Amino acid sequence: MLELRVLNGVHKGAILPLLEDTITIGSSETCDLAVYESGIEPIHLTLRFDGKACALVHQNGYVLDITNAAIDIGQILLPNSPFRIGRTWFVYTDSDEAWLDENGPTPKSDIAEQGTKVPPATAHNVKGRSRKWILASMAVLVLLFGGIMTALLPARSDELSIIEIKPSIPELDATGVMKQLSEMLEERGLKSMINVELRNEMNVAIRGRIDLTSSEVLNRMLRRFKRTFITQVRIDDQVIVTEHGLPFEVNTIVVGKTPHVVTNTQDIIFLGDEKEGYRLVDINEDRVIFDGVSRVEVAW
Repeated sequence: MLELRVLNGVHKGAILPLLEDTITIGSSETCDLAVYESGIEPIHLTLRFDGKACALVHQNGYVLDITNAAIDIGQILLPNSPFRIGRTWFVYTDSDEAWLDENGPTPKSDIAEQGTKVPPATAHNVKGRSRKWILASMAVLVLLFGGIMTALLPARSDELSIIEIKPSIPELDATGVMKQLSEMLEERGLKSMINVELRNEMNVAIRGRIDLTSSEVLNRMLRRFKRTFITQVRIDDQVIVTEHGLPFEVNTIVVGKTPHVVTNTQDIIFLGDEKEGYRLVDINEDRVIFDGVSRVEVAW
């Protein structure tokens, strides 16, 4: 099974199993993989994994490979090839593979510099025995000092242990549920299509009309909400999914000088192109729009 690993930083050792789905990484607690490090945007990047390959489909900040070169939207990430956002390194690999160096990979430019350094020569002289005696004495002093500090600070160590195991999942009331749902819908480009309504103190409803593709995004969002928050408030899903969706799937979205999308059959559709009765009319920062039998908006 393939998995995404965090190689360094405060989240070192974190693992996210890769399923056939989109994956969001950033500093927001609503992301599939939340990383609270400096230089990381709330939703820094979005990856799409189709069971065979992992591609970058959206980004709000720089994504760099091991050579410090930027990874562009639409580019396929290679397994066992580390990439980073900010100072945090990631890699996707098989779960049976050994972990890379605990401090994260060293960019190739740094490796080249290290290769030019000549290690200092070691001098041996008649004072070898004296050095060993001094080192042994220092080791004994270090052990004694460590024992004294351990005896003096037991209570503080217990406090730290208790702090580390405290649960961090917040419990939300109805107002908190509405606030978090609204933020998550806005982050995923669904806020204009779905309304969040307060029925009573124990019930919040979501209403709207979306297509099949946006419905998948909504379902993943609701699953993410349940994993992230604790609440006694019921969320009543009354969103209507329209029957007229696209007759094909959009796997990759590319923006830039020549914006286009790539379908599940590897067809490339540029702005103005038509496929199976649907014309690609717009690609903006949070959705792709097709016009045909019906107007279809795909959030990304």
